[in-house]
Amino acid sequence: MSRFRVAITDHVFPSLDMEFEKLNEIGAEVFLCKDTQPQGLVSELKDVDAILNCYVQLNKTVIDSLAKCKIIARYGIGVNNVDVKAASDNNIIVTNVPDYCISEVSDHALGLIIALARKIIQVNQNAKSGFWSFESSRPIFRLAGKTLGLVGFGNIARSLAKKANAIDLKVIFFDPYFKGGLEGHPGLDKCATLDELLAQSDFVSVHTPLTEETSGMIGLAQMKIMKPNACLVNTSRGGIINEGDLLVALRDSVIAGAALDVLANENQVESSPLINLENIILTPHCGFYSEESTEELRVKALNEVISVLTGGKPRYQVNRA
Repeated sequence: MSRFRVAITDHVFPSLDMEFEKLNEIGAEVFLCKDTQPQGLVSELKDVDAILNCYVQLNKTVIDSLAKCKIIARYGIGVNNVDVKAASDNNIIVTNVPDYCISEVSDHALGLIIALARKIIQVNQNAKSGFWSFESSRPIFRLAGKTLGLVGFGNIARSLAKKANAIDLKVIFFDPYFKGGLEGHPGLDKCATLDELLAQSDFVSVHTPLTEETSGMIGLAQMKIMKPNACLVNTSRGGIINEGDLLVALRDSVIAGAALDVLANENQVESSPLINLENIILTPHCGFYSEESTEELRVKALNEVISVLTGGKPRYQVNRA
């Protein structure tokens, strides 16, 4: 008889061999959920000891039904798809992996900034269509000396700041929760308000988690504060930028361009009017991905589950209180 039951709600990996192998070693029975809706999850998860979760929503109804679960370990950094308060109320540990894919996402954000600045997507499409000219992509401005504004100053934003400095971008940031010093970030300036950052930036890159406070925090009013030649980049979470307002801002040239790796509803991308605009770059929530980061993510999430089930302490507990 198995010592533990561990459920995997969903995943994006080629296989779950690693999960089954590592958890079997501690005597755990492992299974992949068949249903991703609350009613089905309540039935499937009622007697599990641990949950590994990717994108499926674990709301209060689901969490309140967990009779013996000790830990919900998320494959990722953000935990906006898990009701952390409900988990805390039920004495369930919630963990994430806050220190993976830092290099990948900061690379991706910088790549999007360069692609927007140099209009690489547009000129590539023109060249492949036989239009060997850059005339239609005017104007293109020099990157060196421009200002990059970071909304949020966590690990990924700090990594991006160093890379941006290396190509002579001036970097500023807004993060009301950042209380540390700026050692290791020479020349970096902190803005007192979001509006101050938006007004100064040539590129705005979003790196804040999606919470009630940050949901829709950048809408048309904020985009109107930005420079007409400025561009907006989001590699964090869809929902932080109001996509309806972004459509208006891009269509009416309130701002020059945008690049999004995340959308508010990534299951219905084909119906988003943003896909018809020429001055936006869309990538399919792949900023986190590399072979190395994927393995790191899985190992660290698994280690949290194994540690808690075998009497140890988690390394990345979100709800410490």
